[in-house]
Amino acid sequence: MYFGPGYAITNLNVVKRFPIPPLGEKAQMDIRTEFFNLFNRVNLGQPDGELSDSQFGRSTTALGARNVQFGLRLAF
Repeated sequence: MYFGPGYAITNLNVVKRFPIPPLGEKAQMDIRTEFFNLFNRVNLGQPDGELSDSQFGRSTTALGARNVQFGLRLAF
């Protein structure tokens, strides 16, 4: 059996809600920011498991880096 490297990721979602009285009693706007892989940790792919390959046991790929996403939601 071959075991790959560990996988750790931290995601964060921040939302701020504002009421909008001119649009009605229940109208509100949400501004959100989402962080994926917040600390930008390198997560390596699975190592090469082919015994005859010169890259045997090495991770030659990495998973995605930090991503930030912004959103705006209007509800009324």
